[in-house]
Amino acid sequence: MNRHIASSAAAVARPYDPRRRGTPRGVSIRQLPGWLAHGLSIARQRPVWWLFALLACADAATLFELAPRLALLAPMAAPLAAAVLVLMQERATHARAWSFGEAWLAVAEHRSTLFTIGCATAAIAGAGYAAAHGLRQSHLMPADPLEAEALALLVALPCYALALALFWFAPALVVLRRASAGEAMLASARAVLRNLPIALVHALALGADALAAPWLPVALRALVVTPLLAALVVLGMYASYRALLGDRWTASPARG
Repeated sequence: MNRHIASSAAAVARPYDPRRRGTPRGVSIRQLPGWLAHGLSIARQRPVWWLFALLACADAATLFELAPRLALLAPMAAPLAAAVLVLMQERATHARAWSFGEAWLAVAEHRSTLFTIGCATAAIAGAGYAAAHGLRQSHLMPADPLEAEALALLVALPCYALALALFWFAPALVVLRRASAGEAMLASARAVLRNLPIALVHALALGADALAAPWLPVALRALVVTPLLAALVVLGMYASYRALLGDRWTASPARG
């Protein structure tokens, strides 16, 4: 790794304090717009890059949905992408903004831990998918397609919710606090459980998208719905981490 990047990365990452494992902060749902505004203020510094990042996240999600075999790559791609994005937001807030290449080199140091998180959460989500698929093949499904799809989603929902809770803040804790995979996933789940109203906003948005998927045109989902969901997740990810698990975050990112 480049010596300058290595020293900068070391300054960003702070050791994970095990004494804080059980104390994620509980915050009001009214902070959600502020998190998104903070993400937008960062994106305005380099609008073309962040627009490309949002579209790339949306396109990847659409591709994994249209080509299920490629979804096998998601456990490797998702943690790395989340880590790069949150690290770039950290740098833009507190120091000179990094390029994608600099952030990627810093994240690569943690790739084994991030892959572990991706594989563990994918296995849990996969169990939910398998349960829903098994139900679809059984004779217990209602005749109405909408009811059948809703029932299958309800069966898979506990596994999906657990996987998301374990994953949500885990990449940020790995690259910013040097937490292990187990520590990061447990801390993430505790933060989500302590802030259920905020988690439900994201869960309802993702659930509505999943339920509407069979009836929405692919182009509409790919060009409008999925990018909006990507913006909700990506723009608020760093500020929400800082509010729930990190030090107090700065409302106005530093200009570099």
